[in-house]
Amino acid sequence: MVRTIALAATAATVVACGSPAGGPPRNTTTGPTVRLSEREPLGWLALAPGRVARFVPREAAAAAYVPWGEDIEAGLASGGELDALDAAPGARPHRVRVGTATKVKYGCDDNRLDVVPLAGPSFREGVVWVLPPGGAAAWTPAAMAITVKSSTPKQRAFAIGGVALTLTATDPMHGVLQISRDGTTVLTVDFEHGAMEGDESELDLAGGVGVPEPVAAWRLGEGADAPLLVATATPSHEGVHLAAYLVEARMSREVDAMTRYLYLCAF
Repeated sequence: MVRTIALAATAATVVACGSPAGGPPRNTTTGPTVRLSEREPLGWLALAPGRVARFVPREAAAAAYVPWGEDIEAGLASGGELDALDAAPGARPHRVRVGTATKVKYGCDDNRLDVVPLAGPSFREGVVWVLPPGGAAAWTPAAMAITVKSSTPKQRAFAIGGVALTLTATDPMHGVLQISRDGTTVLTVDFEHGAMEGDESELDLAGGVGVPEPVAAWRLGEGADAPLLVATATPSHEGVHLAAYLVEARMSREVDAMTRYLYLCAF
């Protein structure tokens, strides 16, 4: 199955097919392993404010903000409570209260971002996973450490437990992200620097334009082959593309409902 990600000519090739359709989160395990259907709702990505990461809001009026869109409104009813956890290794979910959709300053000049604020204990700056109702009990999720294993101008590799993410430059403007589990490739994603008038730079694997980088990872369940949810941030010339990949024992897929492009500033 071949799919295209809508971000400046970035394409993803899925190396395995999905599971049968299913319903809301539930504790469906075989031994210690959580089993997920392709249509299982996995929740939302939110941003905890701070001063370091380029893609998070600076305004700290809430513990975190879910970038708003009509496709995510369902399930984020104002006044409701959900569980969420940040990317600090070992982090576990805690309760947050959903606020009313609003706007916060984001990026440069007078740019504003439509968000749903979340009230509760503070999170570590960066990406936060907001679980769907019942997700915390069904999956007992926890955040995992992301380690840089190697870094050269031509290749950069990350490890998350038994999962490896390897970025390889194929020419001065293009590259490939390979996601592997226990040595077996489960997903490849083509990416490119992208042309922009006035920009003569080339692909930079250490955080350059068009290069995806893992910024958060969580496991679902306790087993050695428990599914992992990996969030990536890909800078563009004028914003950032947030994506999430579900990495299972023998397959991986992008979670379309968690994908967001966030405009920051004109180039």
